[in-house]
Amino acid sequence: MDADLFLKFKKKLLREMLSLANERFSISGNFSVLFPEK
Repeated sequence: MDADLFLKFKKKLLREMLSLANERFSISGNFSVLFPEK
């Protein structure tokens, strides 16, 4: 595999993972607002 191509792929993967984590975080944040722990 071309090293440059691999780097681009890694960056893309990292970005997708970050946005996914962001979505999860905001969702769990919304849940803590909807269902505050007693």
